[in-house]
Amino acid sequence: MSGRLLKRLKVRETALWNAMSWSGANSVLRIVLGFFSAKVSALFLGPAGMALVGEIANFIQVSTGAIANGAQTAVVNLTAERRSSPARLQELWATAIWSVLLLSGLVALVVLSSASTLSSWLLFDAKYWPVIVAGGFVVMLAVVDTVLIGALNGLKQIKLIASASIACTIVEFILFAGLTYNFGIWGGLIGMTAVFGTKLAVSSWIAFRSKLISPRALFSSFDRATLRDIWKFYPMLIAHSIALPLAQLLVRGGTVRTLGLEQGGYLQAVWRLSDMYVGVITTALGFYFMAYFSSLEGEGERGELLRRTIVQLCVVTACCASAIYLLRDVIIAVVLTSHFAPMRDLLAFQLIGDVFKVMDYPLQMVLVTQRRTAAYIMQAVGGPALYVAMSNAWRPTLGAQAVPTAYATSHFIVMLVLLFVLRGTLTARREALPALPDVQTV
Repeated sequence: MSGRLLKRLKVRETALWNAMSWSGANSVLRIVLGFFSAKVSALFLGPAGMALVGEIANFIQVSTGAIANGAQTAVVNLTAERRSSPARLQELWATAIWSVLLLSGLVALVVLSSASTLSSWLLFDAKYWPVIVAGGFVVMLAVVDTVLIGALNGLKQIKLIASASIACTIVEFILFAGLTYNFGIWGGLIGMTAVFGTKLAVSSWIAFRSKLISPRALFSSFDRATLRDIWKFYPMLIAHSIALPLAQLLVRGGTVRTLGLEQGGYLQAVWRLSDMYVGVITTALGFYFMAYFSSLEGEGERGELLRRTIVQLCVVTACCASAIYLLRDVIIAVVLTSHFAPMRDLLAFQLIGDVFKVMDYPLQMVLVTQRRTAAYIMQAVGGPALYVAMSNAWRPTLGAQAVPTAYATSHFIVMLVLLFVLRGTLTARREALPALPDVQTV
């Protein structure tokens, strides 16, 4: 192996280690503050208030994801391609910014004109219309932040991205906890809305301070050819970005309308507890799996990696889920409050579903690396659609238990579909090394 290649590998290993260190620090902080945030929500909002806060969060996630996630992915990929041309970089960033601002502006106008109606549908009471209006304007800030982070990602500024994420996590917790403590449900709703808006302020300060990106670069000329390049990334990303949060909105809304806000709050608490540990596993996996999988040359090596990863994820997630289930009463008392004790009955199928969900994750990433758009969209939309349909169908007989049961069943079905679609990769084997010729001694 040449000295130049060894040096290049060492540089990559150092970069990977640094990235993992920053990612790990960010994940630990999010877990710690996530527990405190859940405790604040439980104490000052209760189950009903937690359900409402989840509604506004999903609303902003759906809007932001549909508008900006495709642009963010395009910016990440195209920034890497255009790094040698500052003029083309500015053109890319500016086109992406103006595009998402135009779309989010249209969304804000629709939200403003129908705030009372949206409030009645999302928050089950028209009196919360100011929160809906604020959410519409916050989407405009959130989409710009998404593109800005995409630019930093394309420039491979992992340290800056992690720094922005850590700073945002701290600011978001202080803002949400402070407003919730002082103003109760109104504070929680405004706080959750403001959380999405503060990200842009933090990310901009860090990005502009680095001198790698300037305000002028983000708001320069608009280019139609670049816009076409950006739009090519949208079909898969729209399905990925809006299907799950939209499904959660519909499932939570159906539960509240049928069984009441309290049951919707227990459901939201179960989801939040589930997200705390599943998010750590999938974030760690997403950090290395796709790049490592793509770097392998043989289909047999890829199949071996995929099979080994699925088994490992099954074991790790099952152990975590089992521990949470066995300690559920202690966890509910410590992380939340005794008022949330009824949610313990919803945990069994939710935790089973988490195992299937995590096992689905590497299979979904393989579809992305293989650019199998139709198959990816089918499972990305089909899974949440099944979740909503089965929740609604089973709720009259199973009550609140219908939701976690539908969650586990839908992810199991998605896993079976993914295993079938990727059967070629999963069954691929390494080619046997050619046998060495017999050497006869003279």
